[in-house]
Amino acid sequence: MWSTDPIAPGDLLRQGDLIADSLYPVVAHPYRFIGAAGSEPAKGSDLVLRTGSRPLLVVSQCCEVEKGLTVAVAPVKKQNVKKPGVREALMATDPEPGLPFVYNMLALDCVADLTPLEHQVHVADFSEIVSIQGAEPAMREGRVARMTPQGREQLRSKLLHFWARVEAGDAIALGRGE
Repeated sequence: MWSTDPIAPGDLLRQGDLIADSLYPVVAHPYRFIGAAGSEPAKGSDLVLRTGSRPLLVVSQCCEVEKGLTVAVAPVKKQNVKKPGVREALMATDPEPGLPFVYNMLALDCVADLTPLEHQVHVADFSEIVSIQGAEPAMREGRVARMTPQGREQLRSKLLHFWARVEAGDAIALGRGE
């Protein structure tokens, strides 16, 4: 999943790059605006956000990252795998009929700060993807690992299933279901 080739400091950020512990915004509702207590916030008002600090996985397509404007990242978390079948469901990159499949997480092999854990695996959590503007240079400096082409293929496959799950009614309309 992870390349053993060294990453040159000037290398562009890519989909599948792992960024060391970084701050990222946590958007929660109801929103809180600066200076808007008891009144409706004006368009363009500053929003108060909580922050988290975790390793981040770049999920933006490479062509978007290369523009250097916005980078989409998924926080890396620890997921409990004590229950039977959970580890296998997390590790699967394509759903198989009759087998459990986790759509919103990609299990990550251990590398850098992602150390082996008993009864847990490191996962990129797609349900908390955020896009951050202007952070590409700082993320490049914080990069600790880069996925292999096969690792990026697994990532894209999982992202495809996360964003484009075909519902039963859609499957029938597309001629893929009964």
